[in-house]
Amino acid sequence: MTTLTPKNECRLANRQDIADLLGVSRRTIDTLCTQGLPHLLLGKRTARFNPDEVLAWCQRERGIRRMGKGSAKK
Repeated sequence: MTTLTPKNECRLANRQDIADLLGVSRRTIDTLCTQGLPHLLLGKRTARFNPDEVLAWCQRERGIRRMGKGSAKK
């Protein structure tokens, strides 16, 4: 997984990193992107994500911090 850096330097994560962070599949990440998950498209298929923005979106839109197996809703 990508290591987070200080706020003035943003390190972007790929789909697999975000899937691991949230405890879901890469396919679910693709679905969440269509529902508004913040991402940056580089070309037609390559997406990058800011992990802080993704977690904030999940908390705001879904009311949860982690998704997938074994995760409890807060």
